[in-house]
Amino acid sequence: MQLAWFIAHTSLGLQTTLIQVREAKLTPQKKPEKLILQVDPSPVPISAALKEINLHEKQEDVFITASTRVIFERAEKVSIARNASVLITGETGTGKEIIARYIHQHSARRSYPFVALNCSAFSDNLLESRLFGYRKGAFTDAKKDTKGLFQSAEGGTLFLDEIGDISSYMQQSLLRVLQEKEVHPIGGKPLSVDVRIIAATNRDLISLECITKLGQGKNKSERKC
Repeated sequence: MQLAWFIAHTSLGLQTTLIQVREAKLTPQKKPEKLILQVDPSPVPISAALKEINLHEKQEDVFITASTRVIFERAEKVSIARNASVLITGETGTGKEIIARYIHQHSARRSYPFVALNCSAFSDNLLESRLFGYRKGAFTDAKKDTKGLFQSAEGGTLFLDEIGDISSYMQQSLLRVLQEKEVHPIGGKPLSVDVRIIAATNRDLISLECITKLGQGKNKSERKC
């Protein structure tokens, strides 16, 4: 009702009036009462309309605009492939985790956990223990068996943010998980996992690879991207 009035009153140039019916139980005469509301144009109805749209899409927790619709349409297509790993690129603050959650919520894994981790916040040792877990006594502070995030996300999605900041050692460790579908807890035996990996970075990984090759090339002919 608010949206219809706003369009008619402010966009179409019509002289409109809002009429509200008050229920009998709310009137002194215990009879339905008709109220004519005198209102001025304001942006409030727009806010109400946007809030209703957000509530309608509460399960996704995103508000899709015309400019971002194509991105979410691509994300929805990717979500269909249950086991496909995904890399999301973009500058800091552009909503990469929102896209990752959207993919998870539209996939067959949506009823299972979505676990997120910022890889740049940890050293190799800490990142390895957080991802793969460890067994009691594996190192000084390992006082009990602890599950890693891969096990915590079993059946669901593991979102690895800032993946471009991890070391080559952790790259190899994650590659093994992707290839073998198993993790190796520190001090323990390999465990099979069923987890989809969605990674994100604000870095240009292709350029970084080129820089690495330039530094490793033995001669001028090898130093090409």
